[in-house]
Amino acid sequence: MVDPLLIGIAEDSHVLAAGKSLIKASPEEKVGVFCKKNGRPSVIEYTEISDEMAKERDENGELVYGESHILCNMFHRKAIEQIGKEKLQYHCAFKKANYLDEDGNLIEAKEPNSYKFESFIFDVFERLEDMIILRVKREEEFAPVKNATGIDSPETARKLYYNQENKHS
Repeated sequence: MVDPLLIGIAEDSHVLAAGKSLIKASPEEKVGVFCKKNGRPSVIEYTEISDEMAKERDENGELVYGESHILCNMFHRKAIEQIGKEKLQYHCAFKKANYLDEDGNLIEAKEPNSYKFESFIFDVFERLEDMIILRVKREEEFAPVKNATGIDSPETARKLYYNQENKHS
């Protein structure tokens, strides 16, 4: 979705990238977080942050690593041209994966049993001088679908969208 506010802030700040964030619901929430590495914008994926870092709080009691990256990014064409020439690193996560046995029977994994290798667009943030981050309201802009049931499922996303739509009716 085009966000005129994000576009305007990025243009006014003269940056090549912008992103949206929201405050983590809890230290355990499975989201990557914005931070600075060597003075440059970055994201630490939730699978790569230690429990100690995830729970760390500042003098105001807020999470030090609490600025969630919600995968809503905007790049200037110059940034796309620059980063399109570079390879992205791989991130490794240990996940549960269902599989078929020798007889073709579906085996549903109860525990992590496979490695997943992913590359993420946020790794290019570190190659940029700076970017702008716009903090948004969770209930207005974040309805993730990460699980089939329970938290962050299609059911909870539908409820969030329904509540937001009815709020404006």
